[in-house]
This record gives sequence, C-alpha cells and structure tokens, in this order.
Amino acid sequence: PNLPAQGDLKPVVSNSTFSESDLPTSSAEDRTRTCDAETSTPVDTTIPGPETGDLLQNRFLLHECLSSRASSSVFRALDQRRQAAGDENPWVVLKVVTAPPGEEPGALLTLRREAAISQGLEHPNLPWIRGLDQDGPHTFLCLTWLPGESLGKILDQRGSRPMIRVQSLNIVEGIGHALTYLHGLGITHADVKPGNILVSTQGHATLLDLGVALGPDNGDRVSAHGYTPQYASPEVLNGALPTPADDLFSLACVAYRMLC
Repeated sequence: PNLPAQGDLKPVVSNSTFSESDLPTSSAEDRTRTCDAETSTPVDTTIPGPETGDLLQNRFLLHECLSSRASSSVFRALDQRRQAAGDENPWVVLKVVTAPPGEEPGALLTLRREAAISQGLEHPNLPWIRGLDQDGPHTFLCLTWLPGESLGKILDQRGSRPMIRVQSLNIVEGIGHALTYLHGLGITHADVKPGNILVSTQGHATLLDLGVALGPDNGDRVSAHGYTPQYASPEVLNGALPTPADDLFSLACVAYRMLC
C-alpha cells in the first residue's frame, strides 16, 4: 500500500506503479532519517569495496554480490573453514562496509548497531548473526545463509494478484512470532516490510535487517534511525520513535499487501 506520508515527509516511491523492489532493503542508507543525533563522516570513495572472488580474513570467499550501495555491499560467501570441517552448509551472508581507518560513515554505524542489537538472539524466524569482523578497510557482519526469496520480490512478480490466503497467514504468523520475541527483549524492529522478509520454498518466513532497530537501552533510543514510509504508522510519519505497536501496524500493512 502506498500509504500517504504526513507533514513534510515524502514517500520513497512517487510514481504511479508501486514496486517493492524500489524500496531500500538491507541498508539504512536510503531510509528516511528521523533523528540526526549521530553524525557520520563522508566515505572516501577512492578505497574500492570488495568484489566477487575476494577473500576476507583468509576465510570467506565472496561468491555472489546480492546488493550494492555507495559504501556497502551484501555478498553470499563460502566459509572455507567450515567447508574444510565438513559442514553441510558452509555458506554465509556478509554485509560489508568499506571505510578508511578512523572514519565512521552512516552505513558503518548501522552495521555496528545491527551487530550489537542482534547479539545473542536465537529464534527460528530470525537469522543467526555469527558476528562482526574486519579485514583492512572492510568491516563485515556475518549471518547464516538462508535460501529463499524476498517477499517483496514475490509480490512484485505477482503484480495485482493477491497471494494464497493460507500462505499469507503463515507468513504473518511467522513474523508475528519473531516480533513477539523481539518485543519481549525490549527490541523494536522499526522497519517491517516485504523487502525485509525472506520466504523459503517451504513457506517459512524470516524477519531480516535489524539495522535501524531500537534496543532496550534508553541511550540507544536517541540514536539515528530510519523507516520506510509505505509501511510506517501515522505516529512514526509524524516524527515519533517507533514502538512495538508500530511494528504491528507495519505487519498489518504487509498482510494487506499480500491479501489485496
């Protein structure tokens, strides 16, 4: 649903044809900024980012670039250490931010934020975060690789045809369980949308991207954060910090998008 923004906030998508793929995913770089408490240093673009075929920490072989932005990239990578140990699933996802030493661009702050909030989370509807590491100018977050397809891509492929009701409700139930778990820990996801939901071939739903989540720390609640206007509540559009109730509003928007 192309929900109307209020006040001076403008929707990300302004054309008449709504496409989930036009909405930013896996990064807070393009999301509407609602608080500027954190300042970031411009990225030195003379430092090239990693490319397919590169080896990070003499361990992670970058196999496929899943997405790329000005200062960050997401790769599917082969964990050669796990492969050598005979692991049945040696694949991982690396979110990589490239920045000169001593500089903290917004994308790097977002990456560190996601690593801190995700630490210790264990739930079947959330990805397993393996940790944050660094190789020269490249700082990367390592997640377990989950085969599947973005719900945003699934909806774009279906066009105006609604999804099957049972499948839609199964996705809503899975994401609802993930949110119940996060909210119980004092964490607000703050950007629930189809682009942040991964659906497996068996229909299992996983909620991704805690890069703009708000943690239980009071100090964390004044940090910079973002949202996607099409799935944000009226309160968030008016400048309020996201709460668990706003996550549920966003999930309801996702349900509407699937069923209608």
